[in-house]
Amino acid sequence: MGGGVSIMPSYRQGTRNSHKTLGRARGLFYWEAEIAMPKQKTHKGSKKRFRVSANGKLKRSQAGKKHLNSPKAAKRKRQLRGRVGETGIVADKYILNMGK
Repeated sequence: MGGGVSIMPSYRQGTRNSHKTLGRARGLFYWEAEIAMPKQKTHKGSKKRFRVSANGKLKRSQAGKKHLNSPKAAKRKRQLRGRVGETGIVADKYILNMGK
């Protein structure tokens, strides 16, 4: 190991206690600064499958319409076409996951 070459990565080459101050310009230590909690991320799978109505209810498509439709009656396929309102504890959980 010759010369003045540093082995530490560039992001680690601060002063010895540089990680302990967040707002160095304001002179705050990490225990004095107000750190905001991270935001809740939207569950992308729920976002693709469900919608939240204006009244806050969960709307979803009915299962059984994606494939193998030829043996099904036209009336059955027509009734599976629309969206259904979902209620209950499970619906509340998905609404929270969607960030609403």
